[in-house]
Amino acid sequence: PINVTVDGADYTIVKYAEYLTPPSNFTATTIKISDLDIPAFYSDTTKLTLVGLKDADGNIALFIYNADDGSYKKFSPITLSSISFMPIDIDMIIKGYTKYTENINDLNVNVLKYNESSRYSLIYGENLESGEKGFYMYDKENKSLILYNTEYIDYLTKQNKMFTYIIIGFAFILLVLFFIIIKLNKKHHKKKKVVD
Repeated sequence: PINVTVDGADYTIVKYAEYLTPPSNFTATTIKISDLDIPAFYSDTTKLTLVGLKDADGNIALFIYNADDGSYKKFSPITLSSISFMPIDIDMIIKGYTKYTENINDLNVNVLKYNESSRYSLIYGENLESGEKGFYMYDKENKSLILYNTEYIDYLTKQNKMFTYIIIGFAFILLVLFFIIIKLNKKHHKKKKVVD
């Protein structure tokens, strides 16, 4: 057996294809690991290679195999609204959002939310059908997933900037008028004193 350790747990690599079920959009193939032909699944779209690993209890699951460094990562896609989606850990924060953990299809996923009770979450990952990586918006009430579009938010941000500049402009004009009125008022008082 070929033994590997993933996230502190011990596994053996599955060497017989009949014990594995191919996920959609993946093609059966074989790869070399420790000079042995190992059954695997490959996706032309995502360029991911999957192999089967068996844990100490005999449970078999698919893992993403990285041939460059020989590492393994659990393959845990989420299928929502007919989208097969592979979450990727978030290493960035979008302004106005906070990082939380959301349970989606019995999988704990790192998400970004406006606040903890928000219905909507942003998940970073890859669409396994299209290979498109990015932020997707998840609606926990109807369990749907769509590509996150920043177009409207960008528009609102520009509008807010424009209104801010207009307010600053008006405030500046009012300040100038205020100083002019004070100056005129002082001149008027001086003339009045001279006349008296």
